[in-house]
Amino acid sequence: MRRPHGALRDYVHRYVGYRIEGGAPGIHRGLPSRRPEFLVRFDEPAAFIAGLRTRPALVPHGGRHNGIAIDLTVRGTRALFGIPAGALTGAVAGLDDLVHGCGRRLVERVAERATWEERFRILDETLLASLRPRREPAPEILRAWQLLTDPEPPGVGSLAREVGWSRRHLTEMFRREIGLPPRQFLRVLRFERSCRLVRAVPRMPMTEAALRAGYYDHAHMLHEWHRLAGCRPEQWLAEELLSVQAEADRRPLP
Repeated sequence: MRRPHGALRDYVHRYVGYRIEGGAPGIHRGLPSRRPEFLVRFDEPAAFIAGLRTRPALVPHGGRHNGIAIDLTVRGTRALFGIPAGALTGAVAGLDDLVHGCGRRLVERVAERATWEERFRILDETLLASLRPRREPAPEILRAWQLLTDPEPPGVGSLAREVGWSRRHLTEMFRREIGLPPRQFLRVLRFERSCRLVRAVPRMPMTEAALRAGYYDHAHMLHEWHRLAGCRPEQWLAEELLSVQAEADRRPLP
């Protein structure tokens, strides 16, 4: 795991290299997140970007995963690829579709490197070459995103007044730029909190995790997990044991 080059940090949150081998063939469950995700896969060579969504992305695998996940920021898709994140809502776009020929060359260059540090350096070089900092979301959208991701976000009405737009205009513009309207975005943020807390089980009971995440009770959290993840938390933990543990080892409890 590494932070990108300093000039990219307004646009890329982090790089996460991963290699999971020796398991049985199955399905990787890509969960909803606040950020578009850019993936470079080595096991099945591909480079693609997934937009925000309120359903899991189910990716079949042959018992191994090998690649790099690049978490983009709210400003990343415009500055790097010239499109708003909203253009990718619930969808996946190949990098070659956005930047002609770039995906194939990137996968080849990254896959042939021997170390993660060398691979991350290639990513820095490629993304710096694509960077166009003048391509920016509206300031009102950036401010709304900042306020919604605060520990105590405002309601949509208060948010609209804060940025100086009508509630209806804010909802539509936020959806176009980010990919989800504010209420659905808040729902994904709450789900993200529950994922971090669920990783602490059995140190933390599920009921406590639900309340700390912001749900009414355990049943409310399970209902949202079925809708957003397509499974119960316990099933997700069993499916993603290695990657969940690796991530949990790096995170303090919320």
